[in-house]
Amino acid sequence: MRHYLHLFAIAIPLVQACTFKSDAQHFLRPGIAEQRASYAQLKLDPEVRFADSARLISNLQYLSTDSMEGRKTGTAGSEKARQYILSQLRQTKVNTLPGKDDFLQAFPVGSLNGYNILGFIKGSDFPNSVLVVSAHYDHIGSKKGEVFNGADDNASGVSVLLEAASYFSQHPPKHSIVFCFFDAEEMGLQGSRYFVDHLPEGIQIAANINFDMLSRNQNGNELFASGTLHYPQFYYLLQPLIIRHPVALLFGHDGEQPSKPGDDWTFQSDHGSFHRKRIPFIYLGVEDHDDYHKATDEFEKVDKSFFLHSANLALDVVVSVDALWGTNNEKRPR
Repeated sequence: MRHYLHLFAIAIPLVQACTFKSDAQHFLRPGIAEQRASYAQLKLDPEVRFADSARLISNLQYLSTDSMEGRKTGTAGSEKARQYILSQLRQTKVNTLPGKDDFLQAFPVGSLNGYNILGFIKGSDFPNSVLVVSAHYDHIGSKKGEVFNGADDNASGVSVLLEAASYFSQHPPKHSIVFCFFDAEEMGLQGSRYFVDHLPEGIQIAANINFDMLSRNQNGNELFASGTLHYPQFYYLLQPLIIRHPVALLFGHDGEQPSKPGDDWTFQSDHGSFHRKRIPFIYLGVEDHDDYHKATDEFEKVDKSFFLHSANLALDVVVSVDALWGTNNEKRPR
């Protein structure tokens, strides 16, 4: 979800926000219109594939059924979704966090509890440098007898995150990875805020890669990587991916001027909690479609071909960041 009306929930001091601006003030990046035009002449390489297409679609379909009751935090539907995610995670070689005996992290949400699901794989080369790959599994529940199933927002991101866990359990990463399935994103990013404010001992986060709304595109065959205005290193690192996928990878929606209200996604999903702590992030998602936050955000509306290509691109982002992030300034363990 992109929180157009809830930015106050994770506002940072103005001086800190200005620091982020000044860090990127000399960074030049083509505008979105110019990037779109460049794709007309682009010659693509064969697609690099990482996702199991049948499992990807099956997970999205199951998580967006009426039986999940819209996955609102604190409900029986949320518990059912959580148990399903846990069952899928246990089929991989993903571990619990060091020192923990289960995958759950409980946190207060008013008089209720929310539950983040946290999986871990230790890195082979940089075990003390952690990439957090995330997606929120909650949605907004039911209203007036209608179930808001949230197929795109965000059963799609959860399904891709499960694919990331499966991939890296078979292809050990260089950096340690924490796979975070966040709860209560729709209530003001509460799950991710709790996670970054209560990091387990020994966890030093190098970067966050956040998935939210990956399965539909109303305005074309596009997936946005938002955050490079704040952290230009991602722009240069991810540029080689542009020719490897049939989905157009565009950069923007992170504060470029001029912008319309709602165009800046910096604090509009869980990556905002990391940015608040000055942790570099890249957010992958589509622009809003007509079914955003409506009961019509259903599995039947998912563009399955686009979703598969989008998932492979999103996973390629994680693979590339793991391969290249910080290789010039991190020390290998002795």
